[in-house]
Amino acid sequence: MNPGFNSSKLELKSLKNLIDFIHFSLFCNFSLSVFEQNFNIGNSDAEYLELGTIPSSNISCGLTTVKFDSHEELLWTGNQNGYVTSYYSNNMQKYTSFRVSQTEMVHQIETNTQGIFALTSTSLRHQIRRGIPKFTYRSKNLSDALCMFSLSPTRILLAGHQQHLIDLDLETLNEQQLVDSSGCAIIRHHSRFLCCGDVNGCITLRDPISLHEEHKLMTHSASLNDFDVQGNYLISCGFSDINGKLAVDRFLMVYDMRMLR
Repeated sequence: MNPGFNSSKLELKSLKNLIDFIHFSLFCNFSLSVFEQNFNIGNSDAEYLELGTIPSSNISCGLTTVKFDSHEELLWTGNQNGYVTSYYSNNMQKYTSFRVSQTEMVHQIETNTQGIFALTSTSLRHQIRRGIPKFTYRSKNLSDALCMFSLSPTRILLAGHQQHLIDLDLETLNEQQLVDSSGCAIIRHHSRFLCCGDVNGCITLRDPISLHEEHKLMTHSASLNDFDVQGNYLISCGFSDINGKLAVDRFLMVYDMRMLR
């Protein structure tokens, strides 16, 4: 045996390495189990279960929007033929069905204490839940609407492939202000901003009161498909322009709303 070789030191060092490895393995297994529990990763159980299928009131056309009522236990749907239908109870029985437009599809539905708002390309219809209309708003500035957002109980923002965002007073039906816009297809709310996304891949962050532009995020080079805001993060998905062709982005774009990048 080599006199310079100390077997006891080698054994202690090997034992220490083994203990460190065991601690690291236990930590990794614990972290993975917590991650799987929170995000349902590696679990064969379904996160959502289908309870049933609701037949559409008109099978010849597709549904274009769905909205849970914020004040009543109702589910609202709109379709391509301009019909709005509501369902109630666990069996999703039909409650009401009425037509808000003869020529245009329903893009979005919002609810308040008095009834619902149904948005088409050139009109905003307000009806009580039983189907009786209260008003129909039309304007030369409302030419190709796609989305809306409730700023307050008496104000609503209308947007789309048009030159202006319309800040509408619901009590007087007057346009409080017209904000220049290159187009807006999706509106999401953040504690600091009103996030308006257009089809060209740009998300404009606006002041929720004045609607002034505060910042812009160029999320995708070709087109924006969808985005959402949660806490301090904005996440988007969309399309990129690759050699003149539209290609689906394989990665989500994640932005920190505190640093705006």
